[in-house]
Amino acid sequence: MDQVPDRDVRRSEIAIATLTSQGRPVGFSVLAALQDPHKEVMDLRNLFPAKIAPRLDEASQVDMVLGEGVRVRGAEAHLIDPTLPGVAYVRW
Repeated sequence: MDQVPDRDVRRSEIAIATLTSQGRPVGFSVLAALQDPHKEVMDLRNLFPAKIAPRLDEASQVDMVLGEGVRVRGAEAHLIDPTLPGVAYVRW
């Protein structure tokens, strides 16, 4: 598999940053998804105002996805029953 050149990655990051910071008033929406919150694969995570945490595997992942201290305040996405598809915690 070919790697994406750094200049293309940087251009993409600039475009995403522009859309997330200036596109909302004109109706643009940007959705990003991570498979493993342990890996920092998206440097622009803080530019997304809404964060959604479906059932997670570990308690430590809750703070990684929704923000520091949310599990202590009651967001227990790691305890969501697996028989309840579509249930998630949302931080706006």
